[in-house]
Amino acid sequence: MKEIYYALLMLFSVAVAQLARSKKLFEVLKPQFWFVHGLAFIGGFAASNPFAVVEPTRFLADFKTNILNYEAGLAGGTSDFGIGMYAQYVLFTSFGVLGAFVILIGVWRSLNWDRWKAWLLFVTPLIFIFLLGRYRTNLARNMTATLPYLFLLQGLGFSFLLEKYNLTKGRSKRYLALLIFLILVEPLAKTTAQVYTNFLPDSRVAAEHWIRQQIPLGSTIGWGKGGWGNPVDPNHFEIIPMAFGEEWLQPKCLDYYVIDQWFQDSYGPGKSMYLEPIYSNIHFINSTGFYPFEIPHDPKTRNQEFLKKFDLLKEFSNGFYGPAVRIYKSKQSCTVAS
Repeated sequence: MKEIYYALLMLFSVAVAQLARSKKLFEVLKPQFWFVHGLAFIGGFAASNPFAVVEPTRFLADFKTNILNYEAGLAGGTSDFGIGMYAQYVLFTSFGVLGAFVILIGVWRSLNWDRWKAWLLFVTPLIFIFLLGRYRTNLARNMTATLPYLFLLQGLGFSFLLEKYNLTKGRSKRYLALLIFLILVEPLAKTTAQVYTNFLPDSRVAAEHWIRQQIPLGSTIGWGKGGWGNPVDPNHFEIIPMAFGEEWLQPKCLDYYVIDQWFQDSYGPGKSMYLEPIYSNIHFINSTGFYPFEIPHDPKTRNQEFLKKFDLLKEFSNGFYGPAVRIYKSKQSCTVAS
């Protein structure tokens, strides 16, 4: 669905392509240019998203809600410097450190080759990074449309290295093989690790089975309400949702407390995307001290104080897909099991 909205941004690439072809600005400023391409976008949008045509009022309301969600931030995908986050996404996360270096060489070469055509390669990634980077919610999938352009730039950088160091002849071929290996090894390692974890047992499912078997029915369980699945069955236990800390200020009678690591890490203070890069963490992203909602000051300290009332009973982490699920038992029970 997001690709439908990406198409609107691609109109700027079409405009730059027209400039690169004619080298005349007035060609792009002609009304018929924007009329033809705008009509093509509107027709394609309506055909692929008929909901916007059938119920335009609801579509616009939902669209505004989505924008508000992006402005507020999303636990596990929030940054107070979205431009830097997305720049790292499209370079280091997607291509690895050496691959990103080759892309930068391609940028330099393209600027010395044909600047109009160079801008044709730059415009879409730059628009996506700067436009979406202004929001606090940063999701890797928002950058997928930039990857074809970056592959082309990487190809330019790679061809420059071949020509510069004559890597296609004689003994130099061994260095060519080494260069290809070094460029591919990091992306392949990350992809392999991700695919491997995708086939592991889900930590939330394992926690749900354990809770049902080991915790007395009817127990009162506080649940750190993240957005990644609830391991507590509401048909067997009394659940008290606990989101971003406001509940900690009021005394609660809990037998147990369950929270997943992704949500717990959202309390801050966050990680530096430079000291602890995104590509070192396969799943969870928290590169900021910004919190998506209005919550008490220093929520991490408040969470630690809250957890002093509990003992860690069980944790599902290594060997599972998904966040680590931590199950705490209250030091003072308040419910008589049925």
